[in-house]
Amino acid sequence: MGQYKYLLFLSVLLSLSNSGLSWPWFSSYSKKLFSEDPPETPGIFGDVVAEFSMDALNDEKGIERVNNARTKLSGLKSCWYDAYQGLFSKCSEINADDNEGKKRFAWELSNCFQKDSGRTPFPSCHTSSPLKACLEKLDNNAIHTYRQFYLETNSFCHQLQLTLQGLQLLAKFQSQAVEESRGILQQLAKFGHEQQDKLLQRQQQLQQAHDHLVENSKSILEAQEAFEQKQATMDFERLNYDMLQDLSNKVKSWDTDGDVDWSQWIDTEIPDGIDNLKDPDSIPPEEEDTGENSNVTSSATRNTIFVAAVIDLF
Repeated sequence: MGQYKYLLFLSVLLSLSNSGLSWPWFSSYSKKLFSEDPPETPGIFGDVVAEFSMDALNDEKGIERVNNARTKLSGLKSCWYDAYQGLFSKCSEINADDNEGKKRFAWELSNCFQKDSGRTPFPSCHTSSPLKACLEKLDNNAIHTYRQFYLETNSFCHQLQLTLQGLQLLAKFQSQAVEESRGILQQLAKFGHEQQDKLLQRQQQLQQAHDHLVENSKSILEAQEAFEQKQATMDFERLNYDMLQDLSNKVKSWDTDGDVDWSQWIDTEIPDGIDNLKDPDSIPPEEEDTGENSNVTSSATRNTIFVAAVIDLF
C-alpha cells in the first residue's frame, strides 16, 4: 500500500509539473511565471475542473503553505488575513467536496495576490452571486492566477486538517499527562500525610516513653533516698547496739571484779551531765545536814541514777 501511495504521489507531481499547475506566488519566481501568457482554460467555468487526490497531499509544499498562512494571519489585518480567516473556519466544508466554497476561497486569495503584485484587482463579486458569472469577467492572466489557487485549495485544507488533528492529539496527550500528574500528586500528597501521621504517632510514643522514664527515675530516686535513710537508721542502731554491748561487758566485768569502786568510777567517768538525768519537776529535799552526811547522800544518789540508766538501756 505504501508503494502505491508513493507512485500516486509521483504521478500527481509529474502531472502538475507538465501542466504548469504549481503555486509560485510565494516564491522568488512568481513575477516571471505570472508574466508569461497563460494557456486558454475554457473548462475553468464548469462545476468540476480537475480530480483531487487527498492521499498524496501531505508534503512539504502543503506545510509551507500552512506556515505562510500563519505568517499572514500573525500580521496586521489585511486582504490575506480575511481570506485565510475564512478558510480556517470553512476548511471542513471545502474538504467535503464543496466546490462553490473552493471557488470562493480561490477567488479571494487570487484577488489578494493581484493587489500585492500591483495588478488589476478582481471585480466585486457578492457572496450571494454565483461565482461562475464573476469568473467570466476575468482576463486570461487573472484566470491563470485563479486556476492555480483553486487547484491548491484541497492541498492546503488537507494539510491544515492534519495540523489540526496533530494539535488535537497534542491537546489530548497534554490532558492525559495533566490527569496522570494530578493522580501522581494526589498519591504523593496522600503518602506525605500518611508519613506525617506516622511521624506524629512516633513522637507521641517517644513522649510517652520519656514520661515513663521520668516517672521511673523519680521512683528510683525515692527508693534510693529511702534506702539511704534506712541504712543510716541501721548504722545508728548498730552503733547503739555496739555501745550497749560494750557497756554490758564492762558492767559484767565490774560484777566479777570486787575491787572496783563504783562511786569513784561514776564520779570519774560521768562527772558532767548528771543533772540532766534528774526529773526537772522534782523538788530537791531541804539540806539539813552538812559535811559527811551530805557527801554520802550525793554519792548514793549518783549510784542510784547510774544503775537506773543502765537498766533503762537494757
